[in-house]
Amino acid sequence: MANRLCAFVGQAQALRGSRVRAPWLGRALLERRIVVVDGDRAASQEGELLQQLFGMTHAVCQPIVCLGQGIGMLISANKRENFTFQEDCLDLLKVFGQQMSIAMENDLLTKRAEELKAQ
Repeated sequence: MANRLCAFVGQAQALRGSRVRAPWLGRALLERRIVVVDGDRAASQEGELLQQLFGMTHAVCQPIVCLGQGIGMLISANKRENFTFQEDCLDLLKVFGQQMSIAMENDLLTKRAEELKAQ
């Protein structure tokens, strides 16, 4: 299947390791909103950037938030023609992104608690 699932934690980075220069992704991260680029919702700028950076034409970009701060994006993408993400798929990706955020927060808080205990 042509789908790829990539979690970008910390600074959002392209697959080649360079920073993604995509103002719409940065806004989505700051506003903590999901971005969908597909056959029904594709804006040319977003679609062109996805094609250039990842070789993909359709994507869902889900912000990853840890302790109230946007720290990265979960991106699920494919390159099928005339593809549209179904609502149940968007819901699943949203829940998955939220679970990633919870797991990261739990890990961070557990480490902080252990550090305080050791003092």
